[in-house]
Amino acid sequence: LKKRTSNSEVKFGFYMIWAYGQNSTSENFYRYNHNQITMYNSIVNATNKAMQEHPQLEFLIPTGTAIQNMRTSYVGDNLTRDGAHLTEDMGRSIAAFTWFATLFGTELMMQNNFIPNNLNEYTTNTAKNCVISALERPYSITPQIYTDYTGDNSIVPADINLNFSFDGTQTEGWNDVNLHHTLTAGFKDSQGKDCGIILQCDSPFGSANTAGPQKTDTSLDMPTSISETALWGYGEGQFNNDPQTPTATLHFMHLNKTLTYDFTFFSSRAYATDNRETMFTLIGTEKKTTTLNASNNTNETTTITNIVPDANGCITLIVQ
Repeated sequence: LKKRTSNSEVKFGFYMIWAYGQNSTSENFYRYNHNQITMYNSIVNATNKAMQEHPQLEFLIPTGTAIQNMRTSYVGDNLTRDGAHLTEDMGRSIAAFTWFATLFGTELMMQNNFIPNNLNEYTTNTAKNCVISALERPYSITPQIYTDYTGDNSIVPADINLNFSFDGTQTEGWNDVNLHHTLTAGFKDSQGKDCGIILQCDSPFGSANTAGPQKTDTSLDMPTSISETALWGYGEGQFNNDPQTPTATLHFMHLNKTLTYDFTFFSSRAYATDNRETMFTLIGTEKKTTTLNASNNTNETTTITNIVPDANGCITLIVQ
């Protein structure tokens, strides 16, 4: 390749791949005894050997170590979508940040305020810190310690506003929730303070639109950027030959176990006239359910009160 290039200053580097998720069902995982760390160490050894034996390789892009660093954080082993390929939000963002920081430097990466659509500021900074650690120590794992998300949560938050969006809408006072998230932290309450909550999505709705109402009259006081964006699913009929996605499941984790939580829901599909009834189920130490017809709704909400987190500090939300 070097002989064939017209650029006399061309440089060659080596791209370090990541280990499979521990739950991977890939037929090749047997080569590493179905053990993620064994696979990671094999990648490290192969990468180190390549760099040592080929001095013409002038730089290393250590995505594999950046991913392994992130797995030691509150995110855990949730960075592959099928056990092998990176998730389309957090996993790919870490890979992109690793490329960017390798080519242009960590200082410029940190100065860049870009936040990927499906992440928030906190999770983005966590990913960047994992990349910095990987560039400093490409052949070893650097545990990522975030004290806000270890031990019991003792924070008593003000109201927490969540926007079920799909395009990274940044609206003051609101936290974006894209159901293609794997895990996200850094949600802020209405006073701008981190509430110490981690959100995990098990099964997402598959579709999104901007078919919500422009104007609403509810206690949530939603601006247009919030009320018009929506994630949706359906349990009857067929749309665009896509599979039905009638249910979304989310887990609010690392909650303050000494508190009870109230949840108020708004759901709407503008200009609809048929029944778009949506069921919201919350599961903590007990299970409670409420419904709301989203058909052309502009002023109705529904509330479930006094939900106690389970022994693990978790409340599960099922929307269907």
